[in-house]
Amino acid sequence: MRQHLTVLNLTDDALVFSYGSNVLLALPSKPTTTTVPKSILAEIHLGGEKHLKPATARFQLAGTKAVGWKALSTSEDSPWRLYLRRLAPRHHELVVIPRRSLPSFLSVGLKAHADSSERLQPVPDTVPISSLLLPGTHDTMAFYGWPFSQCQSISTPLDVQFRSGIRVLDIRLTDVNGKLLAYHGAARLPHLPEGSRETIIMSIKQEAPSSVFSHLVHDEIYAGAGGRDMWFFESRIPTLGEVRGKVVLFSRFGNGDGWENGLKGMGIHPTYWPDSEKRGFKWMCNDTVVRTNDWYHIPSFLSIPEKTSLATGVLEPRPSDRDIPALPITYFSASSFPLAAPQTVAQGFGWPKWGFGVEGVNSRVTKWALERLSKGTTENDKDSLRIRGWTFMDYYEEPQNSLVPLLVEFNFRALNLLKPHQFVVLNDQRLGDFLRQVLDANTRQLISTLARSGLELNVWDGEIMLAVVMLVRFGTVGYALYGEAMPLCTIMLAYVEYVVIKLKVRVQRREIPFEAAYRPRWRPKPPRRYACSARVMLHLTVLNLTDDALVFSYGSNVLLALPSKPTTTTVPKSILAEIHLGGEKHLKPATARFQLAGTKAVGWKALSTSEDSPWRLYLRRLAPRHHELVVIPRRSLPSFLSPVPDTVPISSLLLPGTHDTMAFYGWPFSQCQSISTPLDVQFRSGIRVLDIRLTDVNGKLLAYHGAYPQKTPFQDILISVHDFLTSPEGSRETIIMSIKQEAPSSVFSHLVHDEIYAGAGGRDMWFFESRIPTLGEVRGKVVLFSRFGNGDGWENGLKGMGIHPTYWPDSEKRGFKWMCNDTVVRTNDWYHIPSFLSIPEKTSLATGVLEPRPSDRDIPALPITYFSASSFPLAAPQTVAQGFGWPKWGFGVEGVNSRVTKWALERLSKGTTENDKDSLRIRGWTFMDYYEEPKNSLVPLLVEFNFRGRRDGEEGW
Repeated sequence: MRQHLTVLNLTDDALVFSYGSNVLLALPSKPTTTTVPKSILAEIHLGGEKHLKPATARFQLAGTKAVGWKALSTSEDSPWRLYLRRLAPRHHELVVIPRRSLPSFLSVGLKAHADSSERLQPVPDTVPISSLLLPGTHDTMAFYGWPFSQCQSISTPLDVQFRSGIRVLDIRLTDVNGKLLAYHGAARLPHLPEGSRETIIMSIKQEAPSSVFSHLVHDEIYAGAGGRDMWFFESRIPTLGEVRGKVVLFSRFGNGDGWENGLKGMGIHPTYWPDSEKRGFKWMCNDTVVRTNDWYHIPSFLSIPEKTSLATGVLEPRPSDRDIPALPITYFSASSFPLAAPQTVAQGFGWPKWGFGVEGVNSRVTKWALERLSKGTTENDKDSLRIRGWTFMDYYEEPQNSLVPLLVEFNFRALNLLKPHQFVVLNDQRLGDFLRQVLDANTRQLISTLARSGLELNVWDGEIMLAVVMLVRFGTVGYALYGEAMPLCTIMLAYVEYVVIKLKVRVQRREIPFEAAYRPRWRPKPPRRYACSARVMLHLTVLNLTDDALVFSYGSNVLLALPSKPTTTTVPKSILAEIHLGGEKHLKPATARFQLAGTKAVGWKALSTSEDSPWRLYLRRLAPRHHELVVIPRRSLPSFLSPVPDTVPISSLLLPGTHDTMAFYGWPFSQCQSISTPLDVQFRSGIRVLDIRLTDVNGKLLAYHGAYPQKTPFQDILISVHDFLTSPEGSRETIIMSIKQEAPSSVFSHLVHDEIYAGAGGRDMWFFESRIPTLGEVRGKVVLFSRFGNGDGWENGLKGMGIHPTYWPDSEKRGFKWMCNDTVVRTNDWYHIPSFLSIPEKTSLATGVLEPRPSDRDIPALPITYFSASSFPLAAPQTVAQGFGWPKWGFGVEGVNSRVTKWALERLSKGTTENDKDSLRIRGWTFMDYYEEPKNSLVPLLVEFNFRGRRDGEEGW
C-alpha cells in the first residue's frame, strides 16, 4: 500500500531525501510531495554530496492517527531533527528542522548564508528579549511530592534544563528560619561555559507569607554567586545584548521595600496577576503590553484541549503587535485534585497514539508548533511563524524531548533574524533595475497600490542596508506606514533568497481623488441574533446580610436591598451585576459576572470579587428557576475576634479549626492539610482551633499523624503561635490548642509541660485553668485543650491542664457528652466512616451538634464537632473533605466542606425573620480537613455566625 508523503525542508540547505533507489530533491521551505510505501528506510543528506553523518531513520507512516504526529529517531550527531505529521488518512508530512545547539541557541545557532559551510552567527544583540520565544519550566524546582506537587522530573536538575534549552525559570521560595528555600529544596545556578552569551529569565514567587521575604531575596541575590553584577534589575524589557551572561529578574513578590530603586529596581514586576484567570489578562511593563495566560486550576483532564488552545492562543501574533510592543507569557501547566495531576495534564495517560487514552498538553503543543512551522512556508502565511513569548511547562522533556527544539526553532523563522550580506551601493538607475528584478509580484502590487492611493515614494541616494523586516499590512487607501506620522519613514519593501534589504524612502501625501475601483467595499453587518435561551428570565432574591442599604444593579436595572430584608426580582440567565452602597457608589464596588445556571447539583457557589471588595457574595439555588444572592461583609479574618466584647465566653463563639493541623505529608491517607497552608497562613485565614498530634522522639516532641512523621518540632509550632499572638493583627485574638498523644510514652505529659514552659512565650502565653474562660481573659493567649495525661508533672494536676475531657470514646457515631466545670461539652468525632457514600450522613451528624437546643439557655454548652473523616480504601481525608469528580454537574460526590458551606448559607438565610433568629445561634469549635476548600468559602461563613443571632444582655453581649 502506497501513501503520499510531503517532505518539508525547513533548513537552509537543499536536501536529498532517498529510500531504496528513489531520490527526491527537497529545496528549502518548498514542500515536495511523492508516494512511498507504508514502511520505508529513509536517508537524508546534503544535495550533491552525502553528508559525512547523514540523518537516517526508519519509520512507520501508520501510528499517527489519533495523536497526529511523532518524532523520528536520529543520531545525536545528526545535523537535523525529523518529525512526521499526519495531514490526511493516507498523507503524511516529514518535517526537517536544523539540530540547533540548545545549550547556546541564543549565541550560536544561525547559519551564515554566504555559503553552505557550518559557520554560525549569533542572534543580534539588538533583538529585545520580548521578541524571542524562550522555553521555560513551571515550578522549576518541584522535583518531589508526586503526584500533585511534583512538576519536573527528578532527572532534570537545573544544569540539565539549561543544556536542554530552558531559559525561563519559575522559582517558588519560602522563608524558612531566615533562609530562602525552594518549595521542595534549595538550588543555585550552575556556571555554564557555553552560556556566557546566553540569558536567563528568573521568575521569583513568594510561596508563604513572610514580612521579610523581599529583603531576604535582595540580600541573598547580592551575597550569592555572581552577586549584583549577574542580574538585570531595571523595570523594562531589555535587548539581548544588554543581558547576555545575566539573569533578568521577574519579581512576583513585594512592593519595592528593601530595594534600592523600589519597584523600578525589582526587574520586570507584574502590576496585576489574578488567580487562575481562564481567559488571560494584560498588564504593562514600561511601554510593553504583557499578555498572560496562567489558567492552572482546570476542572479535570477533560479540559486539556481547552487549556492547550488558550495557552497557545496567547503566543499567536496579533495585528496590534506592530504598533505596541508585546510580550506574550503563557503557562502550559495546570492541575487540580483529583482528576488532573500535573503529570497527567502534561503527559496525558493511556495510549493516546492508538486512540485509547488522553493526549497531554505537551504533545498537543508540539502538534500545534509543527502546524505553525508548516503553515508558514508560503508568503501569505509567514506571519503565522512570528511566534514569540515566554513559556512555562511541566515535564518539559516529554514527549521524547521534542517540544523544546520546536519552540527554539521559532526564533529563527519569519525573517526575525538577519542573514549576513555585503553592503551594495547602487545609483538610482541601477537600483531601479535591481528592484524590478528582485521584487516579487506581491511587493510590486504593494508599490502600485501605494502610488495609486496618493503616496509618492522617492528613493534616497540608493542606499541599501541590513535591517529587520517590518511586514506592514496595507489597505487600498493611504495609511500611516510605521510609528509616528513623520515625513520620513522606513519601510521594508523587498527580500530575495537569503538577502534582506531595506530602503529609506520619503513618503508624501498627494491630495488626489481616489478611484472608485479602490474604494473600500463595506456593508454594515446585521444585528446578531441570540438563542432563545439567552432571553430566559429567572427569579433572583438578593439577601443583604450587611448593616448598610445596598444597591444591586445590572444594566439599567436597579434594586434597593435593605439589611436582612430579602428582595426578589427577575433577571436574565446571565448578567453582569454590580453592588454598591445606597445613594452613592462605593469607591471600589464589588462586581461579579456570574451564570445563574450551574448550581443545580451542588446548590451553591461563591462568586469572585476583588480582594479589596467590602463584601463576599454567594449564589444559592432555591428552585430550578429561583436563586438567592447572599451578601455578607468581608470581615478581617486575621483579627475577626477583635470587635467581640471581652465578656463573651469562648464557648459562645464559633471558632473554625483544623483537624490534624500539622498533617501536611503522607498523601493520600495521612495528609489532612494542604502544604500551602502552614500555621501562619491558617491563622490569617481565620483558623483559631488547632489539633496538634505529638510523639516523643528521643526526648523531643515532633508532630505526627498516627505513625507517619510530619517533620515539625513542637518548638517550631510554639514559635509560629507566639509570632501570631504578638503581631498587631493577632494581639487581641486567642488560640485553642488541642494536644493529643500519638504514641505510648511514660514521659509524654512531662515533655509537654517542659517544652511549653521553655518554648516561645513561656508560661505567660497559656491559660491552664480547667474551665471555660471569657474572651477578655485569654486575648493574646493559648487555651490548652489536653487530650493526654492524668495530671502528673503539672502544678495543679488535672486542674492545671486546661480543658481536659473526662470521656472520649473512639469514633462514636452519635456523639457523646462530658462536663468541663459547669459547662456541658457536646462532641461528635465520628471519623471512621465506611466509605465516601457516608459523606451525607457524616455532614448531617457533624452539623447537627452545632444546632442550638432549648436546654442551652439553662445550662452553658460548648459544641465541638469534627468535619473530618477517613477510612481505607474508599474514604481518604481529601476525598471526604473535597469530594471527587464533577459534583456541580451531577457527576461525582460532593465533599463534606461543600455540604457544610451549603448548610451555613441555609442557616444564614433562614435567620432573617424574627421567629427564626434562634437558628442563627450557631456556636462551637470545629475541626476540618483542607479547610481552604472549596475556594476559601467555608471559613468566612463560620466566622459570620459570631455576629449573628446576638441579643443584648445574653452571652456577654
